Amino acid sequence: PKKLGGLVGLSTFLWKPQDFEQRCQSADQQAPIFVAHGRDDFMVPLKYGESVANTLKTKGCNLSYHVY
Repeated sequence: PKKLGGLVGLSTFLWKPQDFEQRCQSADQQAPIFVAHGRDDFMVPLKYGESVANTLKTKGCNLSYHVY
């Protein structure tokens, strides 16, 4: 597989977070990841964005997380 150049996630959540570790290649963990979530998002609650950020931080990913 090719190395991931970067990732952007807007108002997102992890589908099947229990599978995250096996899906994330170690080389991809250093790719820059930008995640942003709207504080008042009524479609995808902020707690899901916070969960994404916490999971990525715990796994040592190169994360930039912002709430707007």
